[in-house]
Amino acid sequence: MVLHVGCTCDKGKRLNESKDKERLYEFLMGLDSEYSTIKTQILAMKPIPSLGVAYHLVTEDERQQTITVAKKHTNKTANFQAFFQGRKGDRRQQNKKAVQKDTKQGNTNES
Repeated sequence: MVLHVGCTCDKGKRLNESKDKERLYEFLMGLDSEYSTIKTQILAMKPIPSLGVAYHLVTEDERQQTITVAKKHTNKTANFQAFFQGRKGDRRQQNKKAVQKDTKQGNTNES
């Protein structure tokens, strides 16, 4: 049976819907494991969305993942900088106390 693109009979509609669903499943199964959450959400939708809608949802999820990763990286960098600055400040305090102690004891550190 050959169907024309503009076929509107029930068999034609069902065949087109079946092919659309098959394309959607192929698209979703081709995604990496990092998209497992969005894949599950798409498959749970009733009615099953079109391939275009599914693609849009996946790209939005990908964009959100990118933002989240960037924020985590920024937070790690900020934490490291804060830790390093704190360590640097501790060393300055220790050096200052040592100099004050030496000064009180009459030692001078002249080279």
